Amino acid sequence: MFTAIPNDMAEWILTHNMQDWKREIKNLNEVLNINAMLTDDDISTIVSPEFYDDIHTEGLLLVQVLDSHGLDHLYGERNTFITLHNLYNN
Repeated sequence: MFTAIPNDMAEWILTHNMQDWKREIKNLNEVLNINAMLTDDDISTIVSPEFYDDIHTEGLLLVQVLDSHGLDHLYGERNTFITLHNLYNN
């Protein structure tokens, strides 16, 4: 089971020790805003290999990915969800 990372810790993780996956962050505030709304179930979904595969499939619209994974209550850019996936998998 995953639990939410507090925003102050998430911000520190995303702004220090810049690994390659962190360089893709376009909107840190959006990442932190969505992070604050995540439930444990949302996080479990976002870290799943199926979500990873779908979020990286160019033929799928973001809204399709979020709907198919039960995350239709969240809104943001594709890159934001990729960042959240990476944040909770590292």
